[in-house]
Amino acid sequence: MSTDKNRGAGSEVNGEERREMSGSQASRETKANGTDEKNRHLGFEVAYDLKSTGQQLRRASFLAPFVRGGLRPLGRIAVRGAENIPQDGPLIVASYHQSNLDPLVVGISIYNQGRLPRFMAKHTLFTFPVGLVTRPLGQIPVVRGSREAGDSLAYAKAALAAGQTVTIYPEGTHTKDPDMWPGPAKSGTARLALQTGTPIITVAHWGVQNALPGKSLRPRLGPRRVMTVDFSEPIVTEGVPETKENVASLTEHITARIASQLADLRGVPLPDRFRNALEWRKA
Repeated sequence: MSTDKNRGAGSEVNGEERREMSGSQASRETKANGTDEKNRHLGFEVAYDLKSTGQQLRRASFLAPFVRGGLRPLGRIAVRGAENIPQDGPLIVASYHQSNLDPLVVGISIYNQGRLPRFMAKHTLFTFPVGLVTRPLGQIPVVRGSREAGDSLAYAKAALAAGQTVTIYPEGTHTKDPDMWPGPAKSGTARLALQTGTPIITVAHWGVQNALPGKSLRPRLGPRRVMTVDFSEPIVTEGVPETKENVASLTEHITARIASQLADLRGVPLPDRFRNALEWRKA
């Protein structure tokens, strides 16, 4: 695997532990965001106190070599913009989603920079057998179509309060665009960022779709294939009020920025429909 930063697994996790476990108020923040009550609805615990994050990091350090090894026959990962990922503090990563494989590719790319991503994922991925991985790593369940659907933001806020990295697919699903451009985003990413004042880094990738197209479960081997992951400069949201106008404009800006990164990776012009939102117009 090739990345912009060359680190061994041990040093990545040790650095991760030092940064993410430095907040002494993590346990109190988790309770303050109401996750104790939410956990009872789920039937399992989602927590980001010091003990829980320490366990999650140790499990990640064990699993990371297997993920790297499993991806190697599918291609080489090249990372651009790794310097844009802050070394500590809360972070929201808004990612392009085209393939069933890209959570692993984007996830290991973030992890290789010293941060353990907490993906917001549909609650069915927290049942057996996938739940054997998602639960122990502190991933964030999204319960769709129920009164608990808003709970995922409570979990995400608790993770951010503990200085964690929350990774979101703004569309909420794979892109349905026939030309593989990002589709319209839901407002959740923008609302979470504005409510917490957390910076957003957008992520695009290209080449992953050749290893595992769309929702396919049949990977295509190609160890010489290059799968490029691009991290943007942070979008600063601190101090910006959560107005209806700001939520709408930030949501469009996130989509446009991902599309712009994707156009650059593909070497094609950016479609006109994204151009007006390339600049975030705050109210």
